[in-house]
Amino acid sequence: MSALMSDTLSGRVDPQVANSVCNISGKLLKVVELQYKYGKVVEGQNERMLALTPIAPQPEAKQIQ
Repeated sequence: MSALMSDTLSGRVDPQVANSVCNISGKLLKVVELQYKYGKVVEGQNERMLALTPIAPQPEAKQIQ
């Protein structure tokens, strides 16, 4: 982040790009926070896993006759 700030101040990075990078960085940090808070321990791993979307079975394709 400090490199991004210095590049923005020196004019090497457009302020809109820096804003986008900061926004996505905040969202990634939020995911890590939620994973730590609500994630489930997976057997054989030290990290917690958080499913951000429900896993649903795929619908079977109907065959046309």
